[in-house]
This record gives sequence, structure tokens and C-alpha cells, in this order.
Amino acid sequence: MVKNAFGGSKSKSIARKHETSTSQFIRMIQDPSEKFAIVKKIFGGSICQVFCDDLLTRQAIIRGKFRGKGKRHNIISSGTLVLVGLRDFSHSLICDIIEVYSPTEFYSISQKPSFPSFILHNNIQQHHDDDFIFDNSTSHIELSNSHIDISPSIDPDSHITTDPDPFDFNDI
Repeated sequence: MVKNAFGGSKSKSIARKHETSTSQFIRMIQDPSEKFAIVKKIFGGSICQVFCDDLLTRQAIIRGKFRGKGKRHNIISSGTLVLVGLRDFSHSLICDIIEVYSPTEFYSISQKPSFPSFILHNNIQQHHDDDFIFDNSTSHIELSNSHIDISPSIDPDSHITTDPDPFDFNDI
């Protein structure tokens, strides 16, 4: 009998045989080159922007461990708490994601006194700064001495006129 290797809904890729047992151990900072960070933006592929606890915004590389089948339990989105490792061998504004914390782990870590809670307040403030403000007033552009009004205007004296001789397709 032929084995169905390509059809179906790809449910084998999320089967229980690929799950690992989770422990209650929460990984904390173990090295001076490791920092807590909050994800600000996902750029696509394996790159994202993070705000670290040393008040610097860095570009983080998402390791292969957190992509593919590992993505199921390590969802990285905006506002996610991660542990990043700084690169000593390359540019200082590039780092690697070492650990992704779930919301329950995030809560338990934020309650510890060693956690830098000021990054949470800075992250909330930065999200409010990124909001757009829409204004309903008319827009004006000033170029040196000239003034151009780009607001929509309707001339009350203009009338819709119909052409007495409509276009005839037979004239082509």
C-alpha cells in the first residue's frame, strides 16, 4: 500500500511525538552578556527589534530553536519578554534571543526583586508614543512665499454640464 507522504493537513508536524517535557525551571540571567528585553517590532524572517534593560534598542536574531516546530510553544510577538545574549565578536547593537518567556513566566519573573521593572514602564511609554493622532482640520502646505491649500473644496458656481454630442464608438 502507498504511504501518503504529501497529502493531508500537515497534522503530523504538530503531533505529540515532537513535544518535549517542560520543566518548572525558569532560566534567568547567568552571564554578564545576557539581558532582559521586550520585543518592539518583528521585521520578518528571523529579525526583530528589542528594547533591552540597559535602555538600548537592538536588533535581535531569532534562533532556529524558536522557528519551525519550536515556534509552537515560543510565540514571539510585540511586547513579549525575552532573554537576549549580546555578541562580543560583532557589532554591539546585534544580539541573539536565548529564551522566550510565556505570560505566566513573565508574571513570575516581574515579581522578583532582581528584575529591572523600569523596562516595563519605558515599553508602555514607547507604545503610547508610537500611536498616530489624526486631525480633522484642513491641511495647508507653505512653500517659501506661496501658499497652497490642499483641503478639498467645492465651488458652488460650478455646474455639471453634459456634452450634447456624446462619444460615438462607430467613429473609430
